[in-house]
Amino acid sequence: MRISLSNASAALLLLASFGTLAAAERYCFDDTRFTEADWAFCQQIQPDLFMYYTPFPEEGNVMLGLHATRDTFGWTALALAGNGGMKGASQVVVRQENGEWIAEDRHSRDYVTPSLDASQDVKLLFANQTSCGETSWGVLIPMNSCDDDDYPIEDISVFMHWAFGDGHTFGFHGSRRGQFHANLMRAPKDVPSTDGLPYLDILMPDVPVVVGEGGSDPTNPYICSFFDISQLPKSNTNEELGPGSKVHVTRFSPVLDEDSKQFVHHMIFIIPECESMPSGCSIMKWPWAVGSEDIIFPEDVGLPFGGEQTMLVLQMHYYNPNLVEDIRDSSGVRVYFTTELRPEEAGVIALNGGTGPWQRPSVPAGQSDYALDPMVIPSSCTNYNWREPITVLGVIHHMHLAGLNMDINVERDGRSLGPLRHEKFYDFNHQSLEESPLGKLDPGDQLVMNCHYDTTGVTEDISFGDLTQQEMCYAIMMVYPVQDVDDYSYTPVAFNTEQCFTAGTGAFANVSACTENYMESVPTFFDFRNNVEDDFGAFDMCNSDWYESLLLPYLPASCPDCYKNSNCTAEEVAIHAQTVVCPNQCNMMGASVYPNVSQTEAYASGVWGCSENGPASPEFGWVQYTRAIEMQEANCTARGDLSQVVELADVPVGADESAADCGAVSGSTKLMLGGALVGTFVAVFTML
Repeated sequence: MRISLSNASAALLLLASFGTLAAAERYCFDDTRFTEADWAFCQQIQPDLFMYYTPFPEEGNVMLGLHATRDTFGWTALALAGNGGMKGASQVVVRQENGEWIAEDRHSRDYVTPSLDASQDVKLLFANQTSCGETSWGVLIPMNSCDDDDYPIEDISVFMHWAFGDGHTFGFHGSRRGQFHANLMRAPKDVPSTDGLPYLDILMPDVPVVVGEGGSDPTNPYICSFFDISQLPKSNTNEELGPGSKVHVTRFSPVLDEDSKQFVHHMIFIIPECESMPSGCSIMKWPWAVGSEDIIFPEDVGLPFGGEQTMLVLQMHYYNPNLVEDIRDSSGVRVYFTTELRPEEAGVIALNGGTGPWQRPSVPAGQSDYALDPMVIPSSCTNYNWREPITVLGVIHHMHLAGLNMDINVERDGRSLGPLRHEKFYDFNHQSLEESPLGKLDPGDQLVMNCHYDTTGVTEDISFGDLTQQEMCYAIMMVYPVQDVDDYSYTPVAFNTEQCFTAGTGAFANVSACTENYMESVPTFFDFRNNVEDDFGAFDMCNSDWYESLLLPYLPASCPDCYKNSNCTAEEVAIHAQTVVCPNQCNMMGASVYPNVSQTEAYASGVWGCSENGPASPEFGWVQYTRAIEMQEANCTARGDLSQVVELADVPVGADESAADCGAVSGSTKLMLGGALVGTFVAVFTML
């Protein structure tokens, strides 16, 4: 059977992309092996490098082609990847072996020669290479092979790579490689022009990259600059951005100082909500890490900016392992905005699976795949916190040098939906906000965050913290609509749950050890003994003149009502501890209270930001403890059958020109007509 763009499915694809093809036809389909009759879409990667593709939704395959117009005299490759680096990439390599053209399905788990997949999920359709170095080929690949070394082809923009070899023996590509973004199910998106758009630049003021007072590590300076939004120079607008002048951000573009960009580890753009900016009194607006690019919002979505928020903060983390001297930096962000407010407002949700030693113990050295206990955000939490479905514009994973991989799996109604983002192996040097294959999250969804580390290259355990040599387990989702609770943090169980289901001693033998411990030391019971000078028991607390003002707001229901007259008896306080305080604490941890010993397997961890009964205020969350679980992976359904027959138009292949003619024939002048390069990626979020 002939399968070509005469098919109904392919015709629909052509109709949907007519505008793009009309602009592209002058440089994509001139005198090449590729015709509009066979190929639905063309994307220009470099001035002399083009990718062609045709999805076959009914058959579950994608036809993928490459055309290099010059300077290719060996193997060539395209790859699907989870980030901009080689770690975890899945390559299609086309080369000659013993005079015959072959296509190979390979994968890489590090910066080494990619290995052949055990399952070769690629079919070569044609290949040609002239003596002038012009190369063209086409292959057929399945949309989902269910091979652990392959990525599924989905209707989202993903990282892709290209690479060339000097010969047909597969080996190192040298500098002849690059990365770009593509959606192999749709036409390439046109990047919106920024000409004439109002913007303001928030840049570090030529700061010296040195650790400040109080800093502990000179190789990891953290520097914050504060800005008054009303005083910043603006371009292409006379709009004042003072109090009351709210605008919507439409695009964030990183601005990297060419002289110091290699030292920039990450940037965070923050808007404090209070003049003094106390801890926790701020809203993150834009995260950037190594590998991130522009963020462009959909036409109906904007990120709120200005209004009553007049102060801005740009936090920079620099990494200078060799202590290079006399570094100054003016990096930052260009913020494009509109005064015409859009219908939807975006925001970020932070998933803090571990950023400090209070959350996680150190990662032991010498481990090839060390897994943290998962952070679970239970369905009861999202069911309360999320008032409606939220659209996920993108996800960024953040770990440090020992990070191996991260996944955030989503479960709905007892069924795994898969990960929020596909990234087989984490790469510290290629962090970016990437589209989610799930697209939306619903109230009641459960999220499980897993982080893995490879410490085979170190001899000392790695603690959790801000420094690059330490570790993190952290992710950010950019979503809309904006959410009240925007920070979820892993919380270890500090409460000794064994006291719940064991008996006390002496006078407390008939009640729980929990009651006995509460009566003896309230600070120890609630884990704040190190923060008070004098210890005290529950009886003294409930009869004090300071309980109501100092502790009751933070420890509700911690005393019986007799505290109001300071006339509680020891028996009344003990009964309250046994029937109210201990059940509140123990049941929250999944444990029963002695003499009830029906629940002795307590929860393993908790997450801050949740509450089944509702937080104290929309911007404050409580800890909800959960049992660490292993969610079963979503069942993979294979899509694609490489037995599909594809008949392509018989296009004459150019003759091997003489060396004198090669420059004119294989140059890129006419191939650039009407075209704009798309080799540099910007994240264009267009919801379908």
